[in-house]
Amino acid sequence: DGMRPELLEVALERHRPKLIYVQPTFHNPTSEEMSVARRREIVEVCRRHRCPIVEDDWAGDLRLEGEPLPTLHAIDGGSNVIYLSTFSKKLMPGLRVG
Repeated sequence: DGMRPELLEVALERHRPKLIYVQPTFHNPTSEEMSVARRREIVEVCRRHRCPIVEDDWAGDLRLEGEPLPTLHAIDGGSNVIYLSTFSKKLMPGLRVG
């Protein structure tokens, strides 16, 4: 189910990172998804600690079944989450640049 909020809280207090990076939808390489409840908890913990979240939603549009889950950006309202996506995985999945 992804990052554990109680451990994130400890890490934020102890190490005070400048940001956290997450792939809540179709995590690479596990393909796991973070539940909506967990997404809300992560957003709230980071908001309390004023730690920005970088959300990498590289495959969010590739869902073949089931309802899409809300992004952390949508849950947060865009105030503390930087949302990243891509179109290369949809248009040219085999193309490698660099």
